[in-house]
Amino acid sequence: MTNHTIGIEMQDGLGALQRLLLLLGQRNIVIQHLTVQTAPHEGSMVAHVGIEGDPRRAEWIMRQLFRHKGVRRVYRVEPSQQPTWMEVQVAPQQEIQRTDGVTVLEEDHTHGRYRVTGCQHDLTRWVELHAGQVQAVSQTGLWPRLRNADPVRTVGKLQGGMASERKVILRRQRRSRVASR
Repeated sequence: MTNHTIGIEMQDGLGALQRLLLLLGQRNIVIQHLTVQTAPHEGSMVAHVGIEGDPRRAEWIMRQLFRHKGVRRVYRVEPSQQPTWMEVQVAPQQEIQRTDGVTVLEEDHTHGRYRVTGCQHDLTRWVELHAGQVQAVSQTGLWPRLRNADPVRTVGKLQGGMASERKVILRRQRRSRVASR
């Protein structure tokens, strides 16, 4: 058996990821790895699902996913096509030139920090063109937010957690006991 990575571009919204995972669970599809991100264009998210099996099973899973509500595109991700992102430090206030095959996802022009994505070869060429220094590299397909030097201060108290979930479960168990009497 071989591993396959399937890319799914779908509408982002409440419960979109849960619906995707529910569909995979209903079809008894074992997930080897899962990467989810919001897409650079508005109202969309991209998920890369790693599955194990032969190519026919991967094609069957792709057909099942394409029928899913809100799915815009389903494709197989080859190892050479695996998206790579880099966090690059360049000189502050430097003029950034557009390059084919490279997308600037986030930029902090005043500090000279950029998040770029594309294939490895194009990204290397972009870094050399701008005399930049690579701070981080990932081929998972995820691009986390740029680190900000200012600490994030949380306001208010967070709700939920394990204690809250336990209360909900106990409440449901009590209701089911009362209903079964």
